[in-house]
Amino acid sequence: MAKKFPHVHVVGVDLAPRTDIPSQPPNLRLEFDDANLGFPHYHGCFDVVHCRSMCGGINDRNWFFSELERCLRPGGVLIVIDCETPILDHNKRPMTPASLDGHYPQTRGWMARIMYEAGQDFAARGASPVFGNIASEYSRALMATGSLPNPVVQLMHIPLGPWPIGNTEVETRWIRQLGEMMRRNALVSDFHFLTYLNSFSLPTH
Repeated sequence: MAKKFPHVHVVGVDLAPRTDIPSQPPNLRLEFDDANLGFPHYHGCFDVVHCRSMCGGINDRNWFFSELERCLRPGGVLIVIDCETPILDHNKRPMTPASLDGHYPQTRGWMARIMYEAGQDFAARGASPVFGNIASEYSRALMATGSLPNPVVQLMHIPLGPWPIGNTEVETRWIRQLGEMMRRNALVSDFHFLTYLNSFSLPTH
């Protein structure tokens, strides 16, 4: 973002420090902070606030969106992008998570199991629950601020592999490109998730 718009000042905030960013542009500043603590030092500072993949780490969504609204200048824009944890089949119906006992007759439900367990973990750590209808929950939380009464919601189904067929050749190329990127991302994410699980030993009683 900072490279594409060199005439603006960009501030990136994340919980995990990043030290491997090559050639950081001069108009970019990175801050390592917990969003649950708020951003009082940024109230009234930004024309655009872009928030992505935060649903699993926020304790109170209503408060969080109110805090982001306070960081905007008059007329500013808040962009929120997130994903739902349920995995859908090719008919866009929720897929049942694979059983942990290994009996899952052709359900392809292991990704559904991983996302289900991730959602359970988020809730156990104190984050607000990860809902299947995250767009509706976000809309209500945004409207609860009182300053963002008419949020615009756009839903998108993104494939986890490069096999879908669109209504046109252009659409097919686009969704297959998205699907291939998601497939690679899922393979890397699954590896780290399973490595994380394997690093723990359960206590015996």
